[in-house]
Amino acid sequence: MALDLSKTEKKNGSVTFTACSSGGKAIQLRLENLRVVWEPCVYGGDGSEIRKTSVTDEVAQTGAAMEKSLEGPPVSTRLKEDVIKAKISLDKVRVFDSARNRVEAPEHWRGWMFNAMATVRGRWQTRTLTGLCLETTDIQLLRQASEPGCPF
Repeated sequence: MALDLSKTEKKNGSVTFTACSSGGKAIQLRLENLRVVWEPCVYGGDGSEIRKTSVTDEVAQTGAAMEKSLEGPPVSTRLKEDVIKAKISLDKVRVFDSARNRVEAPEHWRGWMFNAMATVRGRWQTRTLTGLCLETTDIQLLRQASEPGCPF
């Protein structure tokens, strides 16, 4: 999938953000049967943050193809070691149950199986790295995954 990068950029400190689309439309990714690997968090945060990074066990081929189209400094990938990282704004994300009813977000996310809709907002770039900004907009909670048993 080709990215159409905006002609205008927004600079915030050392980071430059460029919005993107595909064919003039926002890029939506439908991710299915994901599992939350770690509790959403912020590097160096105290736990009170609303906007966090979520990590799931999905390798999205579409995301990898989009990252390959980025030009400039080396890419800081959203896809690492069979997981995908995306931003989640806990005050904005819409959460549904498996019957498609709106529900409150779980207090603890780790271990949940879910489907998600994510928007590719654009490209961020610093002097040394570049990458995609993925924002989770909707989540459908499916079930809590069972934890592996004791290996001993």
